[in-house]
Amino acid sequence: MRTLKILLFIALLGSITGCRGGCFRRLCNPAPPPPPSTGYIPPTDIPVGPPPASNDPYRDLPPVPGGSGSQKKGAELILPESMPNSSSKFEDTFPEAPIPKIESKSELPKEPEYIPPTNIPKEVPEVQPMDMGQKDVPATAGKLTDTVVGIERFQQVGPNVYTGQRAELNGLDWLQQNQFGTVVYLMRAEDDPSSDQLQMEKRNLPFVAEIVTPETLTAQWFAQFSATIKHPKQQNVFVFDRAGDIVPTVWYIYYRQTDHLSHEEASVLAKKFGTFDPESKLAKAARKIADS
Repeated sequence: MRTLKILLFIALLGSITGCRGGCFRRLCNPAPPPPPSTGYIPPTDIPVGPPPASNDPYRDLPPVPGGSGSQKKGAELILPESMPNSSSKFEDTFPEAPIPKIESKSELPKEPEYIPPTNIPKEVPEVQPMDMGQKDVPATAGKLTDTVVGIERFQQVGPNVYTGQRAELNGLDWLQQNQFGTVVYLMRAEDDPSSDQLQMEKRNLPFVAEIVTPETLTAQWFAQFSATIKHPKQQNVFVFDRAGDIVPTVWYIYYRQTDHLSHEEASVLAKKFGTFDPESKLAKAARKIADS
């Protein structure tokens, strides 16, 4: 029992002595105070262990011969023994074509001599009017009376140019009294102008009959017709047809080329002289001439 007490006392004494020694050491050598807080929070993704294996594809290549151990491994670069002269550029690869030397101008190729065509007329021939037996008449022949008799749809188209349907006998007398210079009959291929010509000759009226069909209505024919009605010696001209379908077509071309009207405007005016169907063969031939 006495021995147990002695052992307990020794253990208690040893613990007191060790605590005092450790406590005294801490008091004698106090730890430095912590640095003031700056609000910095270190990152959490910093790797702690060894770095990962390198992905360098050249890491397993043998070192460059003659290099030091500290140099980076890589593929061997082999340079040519001699570099091409920088001044040569592309002369060796693409040689220039030789330029022929010309000793004199006589060796130059000559340009072909221009020869003008010989079939060009020096002067454009003047379109001659139709021979309608024009005669010089007094200046008063262009003055018409206020009343026209015996002629349906009698209208003035242009200067000294009048038109209408086929005149009756008293209408022919009226034309004679007003000293008309020419009477033009635009007829179909099946028409017979003999009776009309006989009546004109009795009254001393120059008379011309012209067949007008889609085939005969051409630009040349209309040029002669236009030159006739605009002839300087020509006085009053009367143009008529029998059915009232040819005269509107001819005046349609006249309005298009002389007055420079549009197709629609000329068609409206042509219908005043009779029947004008733009879809007929004759009207299509007239429009072809007017559009040229």
